Amino acid sequence: MKIKAKPGDTVYLSPTRDNARSVGTDTIVTGAITKVGRKYITVTYREQGLRFDKETLQQETDYSPDWELYFSEQDVIDARVAKELRVELWKFFSQPYDGPRSLTRDQLERIMAIIGENLAED
Repeated sequence: MKIKAKPGDTVYLSPTRDNARSVGTDTIVTGAITKVGRKYITVTYREQGLRFDKETLQQETDYSPDWELYFSEQDVIDARVAKELRVELWKFFSQPYDGPRSLTRDQLERIMAIIGENLAED
């Protein structure tokens, strides 16, 4: 992933895990990029320096990450909607009788076509 970030750019942070419970799961906060290094992006939020891996955008920490990094508010919203959709799909396909068996052949073929597109990208 090629990152075009520079110091002073505004970024968006979404809380994760325990942090989401204390800050709120719907919260989106802004931070400012203070440094773009060879390997890490440093973001300042509430006078705290947070370090994110440039390739994965994962927060670098000794424990579990508190924040997810995004470059637009729409990216945060899209990621949250995608997560909700994955949960709903998992629930649907984990039900052996009421879930997949209720789909028609055409619906299953369309689902497989989409899955095939995703596999082809890897």
